[in-house]
Amino acid sequence: MQRYIKSFSTLTDAHIALIRMQYPNGFDRHDLTTMKTGDGRSFEVLEVRGEDAIYLVKVNDQQLSQVDESWGAIPDTELLSTLGAMSGGASA
Repeated sequence: MQRYIKSFSTLTDAHIALIRMQYPNGFDRHDLTTMKTGDGRSFEVLEVRGEDAIYLVKVNDQQLSQVDESWGAIPDTELLSTLGAMSGGASA
């Protein structure tokens, strides 16, 4: 099974649907895993399993807070847009 590192700005509606299916009540810090890069930096990811791939979705504190506040309160496409804008549009 392939593993992909994604940022919120590169998630599709299908990715958002996978996250909502696996975390129907939302997710928080205890659902995240810390990953380290070769140069010693670290970042947190949410593991999301699809049929043919595992997605490690980068999450920062601001995004985590936004998801917590709005999980289920706004449509997937708006959530995707909001989180993508917060991540600066950088892709992973």
